[in-house]
Amino acid sequence: MIARLVLALWFGGLVLGCRSDRAPGVRCGEVGRLYCLDAKTALFCRAGLYEAIPCRGPKGCAKETQTCDTSVAFEGDPCAANTAESYACTGDQRRALTCRDTKWGFWRACKGPEACRVTAGTLRCDTSLADVADPCGVAGAYACSRDRRLLLVCRAGKLDADSACRGPGGCAPNPTTGQLTCDASVGRENDPCDAEESLTCSEDSKVQFVCRGHRYLVKQACKKGCMFRKGQEPLCLK
Repeated sequence: MIARLVLALWFGGLVLGCRSDRAPGVRCGEVGRLYCLDAKTALFCRAGLYEAIPCRGPKGCAKETQTCDTSVAFEGDPCAANTAESYACTGDQRRALTCRDTKWGFWRACKGPEACRVTAGTLRCDTSLADVADPCGVAGAYACSRDRRLLLVCRAGKLDADSACRGPGGCAPNPTTGQLTCDASVGRENDPCDAEESLTCSEDSKVQFVCRGHRYLVKQACKKGCMFRKGQEPLCLK
């Protein structure tokens, strides 16, 4: 799953020059206005006082336009969002942040190969790889575990194990559709599964499992082997 969200950079009005009485903690009367203090810091008028806002993005704070590049931020940095949703990437590009209650806070882990990037004002957080219990925003959305042995699904705001993918194909995007596929041709007892009454073979091909109650349970022993058949149920040879 790729999250594409518009990055909101705070744009203050154009102000010529730099007044010497503007400094963090100094009273201000233009609430919501932003001015550049230096190349990497802006002053934001909040609740009647100037507050320093880091501009850690590559463009820094541009005095010509009085704009602060917040495409990169640290968790806990103060932020000055002018929209309901404003986002940034951490410096290591592994986490996406959101401006909440005047501070940058954690929003999503971006553990996929594309990590977290900002291009042309758009934030891209690659959530195609994740871990169990990672936060998520869309119920029913899927991701692969980082070892590619689990298909994860978003439930109640967190990723949960949906299906074990112990087959040679593991958990991976379909090269044609881009949708995630899970190779469940082999499994283990008590592995998670999502298709009730579906069958799979043990890794040593000696046992056939059945999916019941979202867990693989032993159905029968296969003395002569359990044979996986593409597009068909696995065959248990007795």
